[in-house]
Order: sequence, then C-alpha cells, then structure tokens
Amino acid sequence: MWCPFSSKEGLILYAKIHRIQENIVLACCTKELIGKTIEEGELCLKVDGDFYQGEEIDEGKLIEMLKEANNINLLGEKPIAIALREGFIKDNDLIRISGIPHVQIFKI
Repeated sequence: MWCPFSSKEGLILYAKIHRIQENIVLACCTKELIGKTIEEGELCLKVDGDFYQGEEIDEGKLIEMLKEANNINLLGEKPIAIALREGFIKDNDLIRISGIPHVQIFKI
C-alpha cells in the first residue's frame, strides 16, 4: 500500500477537466511537477501545464472530480495517495517514472 503523505500535506494540487465528446478526462498533479520532464529508460512524460494546470484544488474537490471522470490521469504522491485511499485505483494500477507515481485509468 502507498505510504501516507503526512510530511507533504501542504502540496498544492492542480486539476483540469477536459471534455471530449461524452468523455470527462481528469488530469491532476502536484504543482511542483508542472513544466518538468520525467524520464526513466524508455519512458518519458512531459508534465504540460496546458494538460494538468487547471484550478488549484483540495482533497475534497479531487474526490468529487474522480467520481465524475470517465478517464483519469494522476501524477505525484498526493493525488495518487488520495485515489488509492478512496478506492479509485489499486497499487497495481500505477507505475513509477524516476520514482514519481503515475496512473492512467480508462473507464470502458
């Protein structure tokens, strides 16, 4: 199970909803990751502000957004920990790129 983020409670979360036809895509990450490129081996993820940087949200708002989304894209310790604790994802759903947890969930 993912470790709690007690020492990182103050991390700011950014979340953005993208509406594509009937699909609601949620992108959420911690503020410090915006603009970075995370690489490990063949994996490369550019943390694009256009995709992730919507509104600053708190934990309660993230939970609401997770309930509404058809597709979920989370990056960073805090959003992953919240999604795990609330049962939206499981440990085996996520990968780590340079130690940073990332998950993409597509509801079919």
